[in-house]
Amino acid sequence: MLFNDLFLPMWFLVICAVLVLIVITAVYARLTNPFFRFTIVNDPLKDFTIDTDLELNEQQRFVLRHRKFFKGIALYKAGWHILANAWSKKKALQPQSLTQIITTIHQMRFNPTLPFIISGDHFSILYPRSLGIFYYSLLDPRIPGSQEDWNNRQAIYTKTLLYALKVFSQSSSLATTIVPISRHSVALLNIYAYPSDTLYSLLVAFENLLGSEPLLKRYPFTVKTTQILATQNLAQQMLERYKQVLQSHWERYSTDVLDPTTGLIKKHWLLSGTKDIARRQCAFYDNVIYWKTWQLAQNLGITQKNKLGLSDLKSEILESFWDAKNGIFLEDLSDISITNRLSSSDWLIAYQVGFLTPESKADLKYLIPAVDTIISTKLDQPFGLPYHRDLRPWQPYLPVKIAAPLYASQVIWSHWGVEYMKLLAHIGSVTANKNYIEAAVKQCKQYEANILKTGGYPEVYDPNGQPYSHHGYTSVHQTGWIINFEQARTMISELSNQKTESVFVN
Repeated sequence: MLFNDLFLPMWFLVICAVLVLIVITAVYARLTNPFFRFTIVNDPLKDFTIDTDLELNEQQRFVLRHRKFFKGIALYKAGWHILANAWSKKKALQPQSLTQIITTIHQMRFNPTLPFIISGDHFSILYPRSLGIFYYSLLDPRIPGSQEDWNNRQAIYTKTLLYALKVFSQSSSLATTIVPISRHSVALLNIYAYPSDTLYSLLVAFENLLGSEPLLKRYPFTVKTTQILATQNLAQQMLERYKQVLQSHWERYSTDVLDPTTGLIKKHWLLSGTKDIARRQCAFYDNVIYWKTWQLAQNLGITQKNKLGLSDLKSEILESFWDAKNGIFLEDLSDISITNRLSSSDWLIAYQVGFLTPESKADLKYLIPAVDTIISTKLDQPFGLPYHRDLRPWQPYLPVKIAAPLYASQVIWSHWGVEYMKLLAHIGSVTANKNYIEAAVKQCKQYEANILKTGGYPEVYDPNGQPYSHHGYTSVHQTGWIINFEQARTMISELSNQKTESVFVN
């Protein structure tokens, strides 16, 4: 009888304790979300402008917490944001024009009063890779917009780079993620492994801030613009200030990830890139990113010049990953990938970073068959682009399998879809093949329709072309990645109106 009297109150207390924990977690996560109206998080670069001297821009400091306890808090907080977004009630969409939607997203994501740039929604922590991957096009002066919008884009991009540098100058190792955990403290978190593309993203951000030429060359189309990049002086100051920090991280990164025997990424060393939700062994993506990081480090004076080394590494990567028979790049060098000839759409990183360029006849021998394979297998239908059609259940980490089982495979990623349509237009332009340009136009129009239908710019779509949502994950609805679509749309419009003349460089 006594046991029964105690049993019910005990369960009641357990339930109450769980509810209290949920409430505390929710309140803590909200208050330490720097994008929440009533956040307690201090912005160390609150008064940042690109016209202010670097010394004045760095007056405020914050602390990097190294202990595992703080990293545990960061992981818990990051997971909570994802679940809370998936379970939250979504607002009804209001009809808007394409221009209105784009303007609204720009105001949300590129506001320089925010502490750093994010994809949106549950991604309220800083992924430095955004600078080099998802927001690589942010400083393209050819993208239409007001002078205020152009100034805001320059400011938030520069501010984000400076924020990341201030953090990594306090750490001997890089990370995929920087997480604010209190008013003046942040912690580093790897989701789910050491990053392959963090250092690349820091270095390419410097390249973008120091001049527009590399970006204009990567995606060659001509649009008259009056926008002038105003970040060069500050970027030069930042590079001088943090050069030793970058050199230190380059030395550790190159030593840790590169296998001196093969000259490629170590097979046993798991890395996190854009497909961080999957385990891969010596992935094509990671090797291309390493090549580009090395090139940028040489160009920025972080390490010694070695053009022959870059050339040899490119040859080794192409020889190891290209499957001419199937017109694919192998996803990685795991036994299962080699045996089953598996590919993944993030091979497009080779185009995005300039590892392969359509102006080169030698590079087109890879690009055209790879694009033709996408078209012939209808991987770009209803629009591009999922990583692949099969699930590959051995790849995703357990939380991904539970929360978003299609996230690492069949969902359509807007980022890779946009890079794909750019490549289609680019190949069509240099080869004078209108079929590729028409395919790019078709993809672009489908994305325009998606934006109008959803009232935003979803991060990912399900295989049927609807914004992806599962019980543990919901796609970001108004991601700032729309800037890449704007670039692609302008590029495709210009190239589709040009006279088709084949132009190559050897």
